[in-house]
Amino acid sequence: MLNLPLNLAKGLLLLRELSVFIDESGDMGKFSQNNEFYIATMVFHQQNNDISAQIKVLDDFLYQNNLTKSAIHCAPLIRREKDYKTTDIFLRQKIFKQIFNFARTVDISYKTITIDKKIIKERCDIIKHISFELENFLVKNLSYFQSFDTVIIL
Repeated sequence: MLNLPLNLAKGLLLLRELSVFIDESGDMGKFSQNNEFYIATMVFHQQNNDISAQIKVLDDFLYQNNLTKSAIHCAPLIRREKDYKTTDIFLRQKIFKQIFNFARTVDISYKTITIDKKIIKERCDIIKHISFELENFLVKNLSYFQSFDTVIIL
C-alpha cells in the first residue's frame, strides 16, 4: 500500500501539484535612478485550481489589442520603451487595468523579496540577503510545500 498524500475524487487518484513561477526585476548592478531596487518574485499556482477563464479573458484582451507578445513587461510599458514606444497612454492604462484585474481575480499567491540598493549595495550582499529571505520563507512554509505531491519550478 502506498503511503502518499493523495486525494481521491470520484474514484480517480488526483495528485496535488504546485507550479512556482520565478521572475526578477532590476539587476544586481550599482544603484541608479532607473535601477533602485532588485526584486525577485515567486508566484504559486495550485494546479487543481482552474484559472483558464481568467487566462482567456487576458488573452482575448491582448489579442483584440494586437498585443501578441508572450509576456507583458511593465517597466517598458511605464516608460513607453521597446514594444510600447508607439502605444498611446489610453491603451497603456487599459493594459495596466487588465493586468491588475487578472492578478486580483486569479487564484494564485506570491512572495516578493525586495532589495533596496541604496541600503544593500554590493552584489554579494544582495545574493546573501535574497538567500537569507528565501530560506526563511521556505522554512516557515515547509509544511505547505510538503503537502504537494509535486512542486514544479518554472
